[in-house]
Order: sequence, then C-alpha cells, then structure tokens
Amino acid sequence: MTLTRFQLKIFAICSMFLDHAMKIFEDVLEPAMGQTLYTAVLSLGRMAFLIFAFQLAEGVWHTRNVRAYLKRLFGFALLAEIPFQMVKSLILTGGISLSFGLTNVMMTLFLGVLSCVAYAYSVQKDRRDMGKFAVFLIALLAEVMGTDYGGFGVVFVFVLWYTWHSPQRWRAMFWMILFYYGLWIPLALLSWGITFAAVFESAMYLAVSLGTWALLRQYHGEVGRKGGKYAFYLFYPVHLLCLAGAYCLVM
Repeated sequence: MTLTRFQLKIFAICSMFLDHAMKIFEDVLEPAMGQTLYTAVLSLGRMAFLIFAFQLAEGVWHTRNVRAYLKRLFGFALLAEIPFQMVKSLILTGGISLSFGLTNVMMTLFLGVLSCVAYAYSVQKDRRDMGKFAVFLIALLAEVMGTDYGGFGVVFVFVLWYTWHSPQRWRAMFWMILFYYGLWIPLALLSWGITFAAVFESAMYLAVSLGTWALLRQYHGEVGRKGGKYAFYLFYPVHLLCLAGAYCLVM
C-alpha cells in the first residue's frame, strides 16, 4: 500500500474533526456510546498532530521560500486562536470565554518549523551549538506559552526534519512516540489510580500513535491530488467555528 501526501492530509483532518467533535459533545456521546467505545474512538484523534508535524517537516525541506512558509503558519495560528479558545472553553467549562495568548496547535507547528530554520541558519554560520540552544529555547517557549503538545511538539517537528534524509528517521520517530505516549500510562495511573479507564485510555493513545507511525511509513513522497493548499490550513479555524456554533445551537 502506498499513500500520497493528499491522502495523509485527509486522514489528518478527519482525525482532527473527530477529536474535537467527540470532546465538545462528550456529555451526549459518552453516555450514548459507553465509556470504552467513546475512549476508543476519541483516541483516533491522536493521528492528526503526528501527520501534520510529519508533513511540515517535509515542507521545510521542499519550500522555496522559508520566510513565506513561516509567515503563512503564523498567520493561520493567529486566525485560529479565537475559534480554538472558544472550543477549548466549551469543552472545559461549557461556556465561551477568551483569554490572551497563542496556544493552538498551529502555533506549536509554527514554532517547530521555526526551530528547524533557526538550527539550519546557525549551521550555515558554523554555530551548531547556538542552533541547538535555539531549538531548546523555542521548545521552552512553547511550554511557557502552553501551546498544544508544548515543547514535545516543537522537538518532534525538529527531529523529523533533522533526520528526514537519514535511515534513522523512522526509528527516531518511533522512540519519540513511545517516550511521549508511553509516559501517559504511568502518569495516568499516578493521577487517577489503577483503573481500567486510565489504563485503557493511555494504551489506546499509544496504540493509535504507533499505528499512525506505521501508516506514515506507507508514504514515499507522492503528492497525489494537487490544489487546495490553503483549504487545509483554513479547515482548522473553520471547523472549530462550526463545532462551537453547533454546540451553542444544540446544547
């Protein structure tokens, strides 16, 4: 089986929509589906970030204009913040509230790409150590800002970019996923106690993430259907607005 870039994007946006829809309508869906099935379906949302990070790491290598690439990501991060905060507040409190900040996943992806660019620039100037420090600072910034996936998200994009042309790429990605999601199991047990729900949710997150890793290995650089470049960027804020609107109408 071979997957194209376009097909991977479809997987990612479907996963993202499912994740947000399941969370925002949790009060209705979880009782109707049962906790086990609800958790299993919700875990499919872990696919989105891994695929988007993978494609952006590739994009840094192929883009002809890195500055324009960064500006586009930052612009969509700004555009998506209010819809993101609306949905986040609905999930957490059941009401809409806004706060100052840039915490949506587009900001994490922007910082991830920025870390790649900063490191590459430092290497060109023969300042490799400075580049490593820049990556650390950018990852720390993501943690301080509280962006989705935080410093891990930044480092994940950077490592994928750094190892893109190396035979170690898949191994590095595998171990990063195992490290990040593998930690969910002991942390969940420490936080919630040894319960079936805690173990099952953590195990499902890890299983889906490793399944996504296997899925990405079926991609061999084929673009697939062309066009609609900005449509995928716009999908993020637009679907958040639609979900927030649907919640306000229905709930």
